[in-house]
Amino acid sequence: MPIINNYSPALPVYEVDVNGNTIDDPSNTSGRAVVGNVNAATVDSGAPVKIGAVFQSTKPTYTNTHRGNLQMDNRGSLQTNLTFAGADLATAVGLNVVYRGGSTLATGQIALGTTSTLIAAARTARQKITISPTSATLFYVGATGVTAANGLYVAAGASITLDTQAAVYGVAPSAVTVSYIELY
Repeated sequence: MPIINNYSPALPVYEVDVNGNTIDDPSNTSGRAVVGNVNAATVDSGAPVKIGAVFQSTKPTYTNTHRGNLQMDNRGSLQTNLTFAGADLATAVGLNVVYRGGSTLATGQIALGTTSTLIAAARTARQKITISPTSATLFYVGATGVTAANGLYVAAGASITLDTQAAVYGVAPSAVTVSYIELY
């Protein structure tokens, strides 16, 4: 079998740069590896090779041919900004976009019993819904047709918060009224 670029099935494979220097050495015998020139959680400098992001309290402005860093928030979460010129992004590309930091609250009370009962209808802009019993009685939540056998158990006196846009139903082994508050 021919040897190509020092490759043989019996030997490990090393990647090389344009000058033939090893840039990836799994056994680290050459001391070379593909890495950046600064550690994570330190001030960025130079032109590091990295898979990661940088936190900047003031976001940069880029123009044509500029290279940029991935941006993260001060907790390390990746930040993105989805835009589409001239149209609402959700409509333009068919995405289901939930805008965080809703400005509307809705509240209500629903009597639950032994049959599946709608607590809150589906709402596409909903971010969260919290459901609490008005007395120390357990209940179950889920989709339409929820039962004690297939629902999510909520202990007597406990509350549950769901991040959902779907309709929420409830059922209880005995009569209980639940209060809800939803943010949208």
